[in-house]
Amino acid sequence: MWFIDGFVRDFAALYNKSAFTGALIWWGIVLSLTAAVTMYDSNSGRRKLWGFLISTIGAVGILMYVEYINMKVHQDVLKGVITNFVVMTLGGLGAGLLAVAITEDVSKSEDIKFRDGLFNFYDCAFVFVGLSSLSIFSFCLVSEFLGRTVATEHELSGMLVTSLGALIGWVITACRHKIMRYEALAGILLFLFFVFILIIYAQALSGVWELASIWVFTLIGLIGAGLAGALRLFAAYSRAKIIHRII
Repeated sequence: MWFIDGFVRDFAALYNKSAFTGALIWWGIVLSLTAAVTMYDSNSGRRKLWGFLISTIGAVGILMYVEYINMKVHQDVLKGVITNFVVMTLGGLGAGLLAVAITEDVSKSEDIKFRDGLFNFYDCAFVFVGLSSLSIFSFCLVSEFLGRTVATEHELSGMLVTSLGALIGWVITACRHKIMRYEALAGILLFLFFVFILIIYAQALSGVWELASIWVFTLIGLIGAGLAGALRLFAAYSRAKIIHRII
């Protein structure tokens, strides 16, 4: 126990030493997750594409977090060092994984499996971002009506734009079978579009988080739990349907 207590004290001291320590922790988490996904099956080229997606989205999230922290502490020099470090490491890692994945030959079945998984990810991600931004937008309007301002007009506009953007992305994902010839191009454009609305979502959310962090966390948690439950029910229904067909 003394070892654990000492570790906790040292970790707390290190965390409180700099406002950007959290960004480095998230960098380590994203890097570890990217390595775990990529090395799970190192012979699979599509695993490298998943690693590229994780490292890119993680880098964008960390950069937004660094920008948010710098608005409080105003340490531009340290912010620049952390930003360059994240871009060079996670950005370079993502670019390398993408280059390797593009140049490798993959089987048709593996390619189809990756595309199905990618569009399923888009489906869940757009639904989650759209519902969470819409719920937070509604919460801000109710708070404004009750006399407590928790968001500026710019942040409300960002939430609304995020909701509409997520709806557009979800519609395109749902109609993927109608654009089979351009499925690969649609996957790339949807990824860029998702990163774009994710940036707007993070910027709008950062302002609301300052004044109503508990409510925001509760709404996001409820939506995430509801979406996870719906996915489990759908998976159970799909398995039951397959078993019924076999029988």
